[in-house]
Amino acid sequence: MSKPTIVTFLKNWQGYAKGEQAGFAAAKAADLEKAGVATTGKKGAGKATGGSDDKGAAEKAAAEKLAADKAAADKAANEGKP
Repeated sequence: MSKPTIVTFLKNWQGYAKGEQAGFAAAKAADLEKAGVATTGKKGAGKATGGSDDKGAAEKAAAEKLAADKAAADKAANEGKP
């Protein structure tokens, strides 16, 4: 059994609060990082160097993903309705 990958949440997500840490399978941790929800700390999480631009881009990517997911859910819910 492999060790969990520790992530630090950049914002609230499914019961986890911003700043909380949790362990996930490597694939899930990578998905959370790609979505801008969490960081694995490999890129200097918590350090004061260059974080503001990266954080803004991550938040924008996460917001875009949430909007796309919501649009897909709305479309699925409305299929077959007149």
